[in-house]
Amino acid sequence: QRLRELHEAAQAAGRGKHGPDAAQHVRDVKWTLSGEDPRTFADRMGRQPVPAVVEHVRDGSTVRVLLLPDYHYLTLMLSGIRCPSSRPGEPESQYADEAKYFTESRLLQRDVEVVLEGATNQNFFGTVLHPNGNIAEHLLRAGFARCVDWSLASVTGGADRLRAAEKEAKEKRLRLWKDYTPSGIPIDAKEQHFEGKVVEVINADALVVKVGDNELRKIFLSSIRPPRRAEEAKEPAPGTTAKERSFRPLYDIPFMYEAREFLRKKLIGKQVQVSVDYKQPASNSFPEKTCCTVTIGGINVAEALVGKGLATVVRYRQDDDQRSAHYNDLLAAEMKAQKSARGLHSKKEASVHRVVDLAGDLAKCKQFLPFLQRAGKMEAVVEFVASGSRLRLYVPRENCLATFLLAGISCPRAARQQGGQAVPGERFGDEALHFTRSLCLQREVEVEVEGMDKAGNFIGWLTVEGVNLSVALVKEGLASVHFTAERSVHFRALQLAEEQAKQQRLKMWEDYEETEETKPQEVIT
Repeated sequence: QRLRELHEAAQAAGRGKHGPDAAQHVRDVKWTLSGEDPRTFADRMGRQPVPAVVEHVRDGSTVRVLLLPDYHYLTLMLSGIRCPSSRPGEPESQYADEAKYFTESRLLQRDVEVVLEGATNQNFFGTVLHPNGNIAEHLLRAGFARCVDWSLASVTGGADRLRAAEKEAKEKRLRLWKDYTPSGIPIDAKEQHFEGKVVEVINADALVVKVGDNELRKIFLSSIRPPRRAEEAKEPAPGTTAKERSFRPLYDIPFMYEAREFLRKKLIGKQVQVSVDYKQPASNSFPEKTCCTVTIGGINVAEALVGKGLATVVRYRQDDDQRSAHYNDLLAAEMKAQKSARGLHSKKEASVHRVVDLAGDLAKCKQFLPFLQRAGKMEAVVEFVASGSRLRLYVPRENCLATFLLAGISCPRAARQQGGQAVPGERFGDEALHFTRSLCLQREVEVEVEGMDKAGNFIGWLTVEGVNLSVALVKEGLASVHFTAERSVHFRALQLAEEQAKQQRLKMWEDYEETEETKPQEVIT
């Protein structure tokens, strides 16, 4: 009786199906896109949340949704994840039904918001937002899904939360991960994070970081690959000499020098934060590598390098979790660099950095000497330190590499390899080497060439950050004044530095004793 009364009341009021305009309330469901390209349709939505109703759940990570208010009926795959699924005629996948039920019980016939993030093979992929959060994140945390790289970079709000949810399920050995065993070399929690000062950049993917007072650690930037040598360039050109055929990766590989310079200018002498992502085991002749995320001022160095088009991102197998903790940020940076045709992604023909190497070529050294002398003070970059007073410089003005000896001093030589044999160093030679390395390796310096020795090594004065390196070595007791300094404008400064080192009994002067001849004479006025 009650239902009959309600029915009659609805008829009298013209409500719902009893209204005069019932035809206007028939939904015009758009089962197809009417010829519109799926990618274009997704782009038109502008990655904005669209109201929708979940009409069907095919498997844990694939649903059919009805977009409102235009009633577009779409198949949607959840971005960044994949659940196990079972198809007719195929063996049932483990946890496929459980994953499907997990999604059905939370989304089926529910009002949600959908963010379309792209399309592939006429199917859309995107994010489904429920009042309780992103369903993909919940599936991962419950161990019902895996992250997939091909769509992970497109996830709204970034993929870090999805990676973290998957990692949590792995650690708890939930469902899909019940037999999970971490790959790679275990990392001690104490070594996971540390700070240090960058003292050297090796090519474009490795750094030497000074931790504490004396410990040096060589680390590699995670998940990136520096510029590579083109295959066709590996064979030397016919008719070239052995000297010309010598391969120098820094200068001969396109964009390697630019990548190294980017890191050098940004990092040398600066404090950085290091987070160890994984350790790559030793293989063949290559030692174990510690791969890290390096940040300075909150900026991920690897991401900045990739964004400039000066490195590429390593592609991994789906089950390989030995990768950067910010892998998806690296992929996004690479995508932007590709769209902007930057660096390695440029369509222009790559050029190498042609440099004249003067080392060991006496004729060329004699040819360059007048130009270097007339130039006066020049900017240079210290590429290598062989001993306290022997350096290898790159001089941009003349576009050359040269061996440079510090003028005005005698400095003990460090231990070295000569003819395949180890040559022991002189006393305090290693200390002098470390002092010079710490002060000027890969730094921009100012040099002034005065002459050249018989072997083609240039002799002159080097200043780093306003400090004369010859004077600094003498002041530390790591060098003595050479008689040739008497005709130099720096002679007085060298004399004072040596007297000070003698008085303090520093390094090479630790056993020094003043005699009557060496004592300073009192001036009688």
